Amino acid sequence: MSILSITISCGRMNPMNTIKRLTLTIAALVAVACVSVPGVRAETTSPDGLADGGILIGKADAPITIIEYASMTCPHCAHFATETLPKLKAAWLDTGKARLFFREFPFDQPALLASKLVRCGGPARSEGFIEVLFREQRTWATGTDPRPFLAQIGKLGGIGQEQFDACMADQALAQAIVQTRLEGAQKYGIDSTPTFIINGEKAKGGAMTFEEFDKLLSAIKPGG
Repeated sequence: MSILSITISCGRMNPMNTIKRLTLTIAALVAVACVSVPGVRAETTSPDGLADGGILIGKADAPITIIEYASMTCPHCAHFATETLPKLKAAWLDTGKARLFFREFPFDQPALLASKLVRCGGPARSEGFIEVLFREQRTWATGTDPRPFLAQIGKLGGIGQEQFDACMADQALAQAIVQTRLEGAQKYGIDSTPTFIINGEKAKGGAMTFEEFDKLLSAIKPGG
């Protein structure tokens, strides 16, 4: 499957014209650019044997493993990221009871470009870029070319224009992200996002609520 075979999203880009949203974006990305995020890195040791483990959120030695397959332009993924993930982090990830591997499953070209920005930001900034991109999704993801907005986000997060251009042109990185999608489809039958794998078992699809996660995770016995 070639990169060009991914469906390209169409529509007009919504301009970033709300001062409140711009302020929130700047504040979040200033923090991303200046502060290393503990417990977040591109994991080289895959939890399930696939080539790319994904972006680790939480503690590497947590006993429960959650794998999330998500597309950066998926509204349900954005809902999970903004509404459910903060609660999941507080109760399970930050406490060391579970860890989450974020894996890209781009459905269109804007999602692929956004995923490249997340990767080019480096391990310490990955989670911050994911958070901002999902929160501002309706602003950048509806246009035919999201690169001007992504360049703004990259600049605020410490990525200059030259580095951003190189990132967007990196075909090896694009192929690696597409390969992550292909492996997810082959190993787990992923065909929609978000989809979650919990300790090797495919869970209910869609943006699960915190209550659903809490019930599932609480039912896992030690070593299970």
